[in-house]
Amino acid sequence: MTLPRKLTEKIARRAVVLIREYGHMRGWKSTNTVKPLARKDIVGVKLNGAYWLKYQSDGTHPFIPWGLEGKTVPMKWKGVTIFRKAVGVGYPGFVHQIDSDVLLWRSQKWRNPGIKPTHFIDEAIASAFKMFSPQVEALNGGRVWKRDSKRRDHV
Repeated sequence: MTLPRKLTEKIARRAVVLIREYGHMRGWKSTNTVKPLARKDIVGVKLNGAYWLKYQSDGTHPFIPWGLEGKTVPMKWKGVTIFRKAVGVGYPGFVHQIDSDVLLWRSQKWRNPGIKPTHFIDEAIASAFKMFSPQVEALNGGRVWKRDSKRRDHV
């Protein structure tokens, strides 16, 4: 089955609208730079320099920011910016909680917990396809189109 370019453009534009709605809900302004990417048989979105949206969508693994060692790091706490010096990055030891003077034992100090994946880009494209499923089914001879979840094409 081949999808005509006009239909893929409609699906891609709808996916961009859904991504922008999600971004505005989260308070992100960079989702305004997302553009539709459509060709014959291809539907996608172009992030246009807002590469960090890909990390927000797919998530990141926990990591230790070794480059912070010895640097002063600004942190927000209750609307106030406080500064902490990164000492002993990655090593076990006691750390202060930001909101109190309680000491906590950590096996790795300054470990970044990573970002949990939201898959909002994939879900926006899948939702856009679902909205246009009658047109896709008509082109496919009445068969329902299913997304292959194992195949992850990144444009």
